[in-house]
Amino acid sequence: MKRTRKPLGGLRLRSVTRPVAAAIAGAMIASIPIPAMAEAADGSDSDGSVWPDSEAVNEFFVSAVDVVVLRPGGFARLVVGGILLAPSTLFNVIALPLGQDTSVFKDDLDRFIMEPAEYTFSRSIGKDLLGG
Repeated sequence: MKRTRKPLGGLRLRSVTRPVAAAIAGAMIASIPIPAMAEAADGSDSDGSVWPDSEAVNEFFVSAVDVVVLRPGGFARLVVGGILLAPSTLFNVIALPLGQDTSVFKDDLDRFIMEPAEYTFSRSIGKDLLGG
């Protein structure tokens, strides 16, 4: 028995066009230009603005990026550093008679554990992104 091949793996054109049209319509609605500042009822836009000033919005987004992206990244760096500390210490113990420098253990501990821990848990929110 000969099998006939259906285009698009059995998808009908009608079942594909509705979601695509909905996605295009949603993208068009989302890309409608929104005014940068709203004016008050009396026409003055400096004192009666309903939108927050750009500095407050910037601070909010910086804090959000710090909490959502950078803090989990710092925690991941802390976990990976804890994993990498053991092989690094073992390598330094093997190489110790050649170098005779015992400060490498403190440097490794600072690099792999202390810096990520301070970055993740001690610094204030948004400090690195705001330049402070």
